[in-house]
Amino acid sequence: MPVLRTVQQLAVLGVLAVMAVAGCGKAKPPTVVKVTQRAPDTVPIIIRSYPNGGGALKRREVNEQTVAEKIIDAGNGKPLSERKMKMSNEVVYTDHVEVPGDQQPKLMRRSYSLAMDRIENETRKLPYEGRTVVFEFKDGKYEASALGLPPLATEELAVLARRVSQPNLVQLYLPNKPVAEGESWTIDIAKAAPVIADGTDVDIRRSSGTGALTKVYMKPPQRSLFGVVEFNLKLAVVNRVFQGKQKLAWEPDTYLEFKGSIDTAIDGSTTEGTVNVKGKFYGKSKHFVMKDKNVAVESDTEFSSHQERSADK
Repeated sequence: MPVLRTVQQLAVLGVLAVMAVAGCGKAKPPTVVKVTQRAPDTVPIIIRSYPNGGGALKRREVNEQTVAEKIIDAGNGKPLSERKMKMSNEVVYTDHVEVPGDQQPKLMRRSYSLAMDRIENETRKLPYEGRTVVFEFKDGKYEASALGLPPLATEELAVLARRVSQPNLVQLYLPNKPVAEGESWTIDIAKAAPVIADGTDVDIRRSSGTGALTKVYMKPPQRSLFGVVEFNLKLAVVNRVFQGKQKLAWEPDTYLEFKGSIDTAIDGSTTEGTVNVKGKFYGKSKHFVMKDKNVAVESDTEFSSHQERSADK
C-alpha cells in the first residue's frame, strides 16, 4: 500500500515525530505571563520529546497531502495521464516509558486510541487502532511487538518500528549554541537533508536552511520558559522516488521546501508543545522510458503536518 505509507511518512518529512498540547478537541488558549525580570541575553534551547525518568504523555498527529502529477510525452510535451489526490493520516496515542534512555526510551508502550487513513472521501481504520505496541531499542533501532490478540502483521509492526527509530527531527533545526530572542542561525543541510528528505538525493550546494528563535515567554503554572522556533528549508532535488517505485532524476529547478514552527518549552522543564509544518515538492523529471515511450513527470505536491504533545506525567 505505497500511497497510504506515503501519507504516514509525512510526519518524517514534516519533522516527523514531535510534540504538543494533550487531547483531541479544542483546548483553551494558554495564558501568557509577562516577564517582569530582565530576560537573559541568550538562552540554550533544550527540547524534550519524552518524559524524564519514565512517565507518560499523549500525542496527536495529523498529516495531509495533496498530490498533483502529470506524465507528459517528452517529444511534444502533451499530457498522457494526470493524477490528483488528497490524502491524510491521523493518530492519537499515549506513550508509557518503561525504561528511559539518553535521547530516546530503551523500552516503552504506545497505546493507540485512534489510527486512520483517508484517501479522498474514503476512510480506513488502521489495524493498530485500539491496540498497545511495545517498542524496545536494540542495536541502534527499535523492534515492535503487539500486546494481546489478534497478532498484528509483521509488515505493519516493521513500519511502526521504522517510524519510531527515525532520529528526532526537531534537534536538526536547533542551534548548537545559546541564542537570543530574534536571533537566527544556519541549519546544517548536510546533516539534516538525509533525515528530512528520506529517499531523496539532495544537492547540498544549492540547498539552504535557516532557523530563528522568534519569541520567548513564560507559561504558568510552572512558569516554564517557552519559545517559538521557526525554520525554513529549501532542498534542491537531484533524484527522488516516483509513486513509491522508480527513482527518477529531476531537472535543476526541482525543490522540496519546508516552512514550520515549534512552540514548546525551551528549558527542558516539560514536553508540552506544538509543531506545525507546511511544505511542497515541485519540478519536472528528466526523460525516462515508460511502456516503450519517452516521458517525463511534472509534480506539484503540497503537504502539511500538525503535531501536539501533552506535558509529561
